[in-house]
Amino acid sequence: MAISIAAQLLTTPLSLYHFHQFPVLFLLTNVVAVPLSSLILFGEIFICAFSWLKPAEIISGRVVERMIYWMNSYIEMFERVSFSLWKGFSIDVFQTVLLFIAVVAICNWLIDKKKWVLWTALGSLSIFMGLRSASFIEAFNQKKLIVYNVPKYAAIDLVDGREYSFIGDSLLLYDDYTRNFHIEPCRILYRTEEKQRLSICCKEFEIGKCRVAILDSSIRFLSLEPKEAIDLLILSKNPRVYISDLARTFAIRQIVIDGSVPAWKARLWKKDCDSLNINCFDVAEKGAFVMNL
Repeated sequence: MAISIAAQLLTTPLSLYHFHQFPVLFLLTNVVAVPLSSLILFGEIFICAFSWLKPAEIISGRVVERMIYWMNSYIEMFERVSFSLWKGFSIDVFQTVLLFIAVVAICNWLIDKKKWVLWTALGSLSIFMGLRSASFIEAFNQKKLIVYNVPKYAAIDLVDGREYSFIGDSLLLYDDYTRNFHIEPCRILYRTEEKQRLSICCKEFEIGKCRVAILDSSIRFLSLEPKEAIDLLILSKNPRVYISDLARTFAIRQIVIDGSVPAWKARLWKKDCDSLNINCFDVAEKGAFVMNL
């Protein structure tokens, strides 16, 4: 348990920075995993040393395999506990350094009892809490539209404070790996939680003072005078439309091509946008599109 606490103290800042989570039940898991992993290591060394002796290799291999299974099963049992992980942390490099300074200073104070070391730790923690508070205040006041770069999927978040509304493919909601890899880091960064889910059929809406339209099906447009103003047009899927036809109907300020659009079609659309002097953003090429509202 002493080894687990010491290891957790020094790895917590990096764990929060890289993985955005803290293992609440680490003592319960490590009290079995630490000694068992040591036995597994010795067992694997034994297998390598006696690989020339077939019976010893087979027996020790089966024992090591069984110990690995026990260790993984034990850890997975605690992973199924709802509060086993404290998720959603978002800290930057400077805050990570402050946490490291606080941990080292507190450990040094416990050993040497020097007051200036304690004040250093308290000062680092105070600055850390101040930066955290400022980031939460900023998160409560944010308004954003985010078009994610998710290959073969349409995925849009409308962020209002610390809540988001999702517009996109319903299949993405059941694809945990893709969602956690492409979308979840951004939601953690902006400290948002789900408010509601909107289907992709939500074609036109206003958020703040911005008028947004989503085009994901083939539609024939007629020329209009005066043109209808659209601040942001999101092109999705594989509709049979031409940018020149859209330009005769709408006064478009910005076009965004999402990750569900085939690469060949995205190239044609970008070329047309260049010739018509329309701003075009391809998420597959430049990453997620973020608009502050």
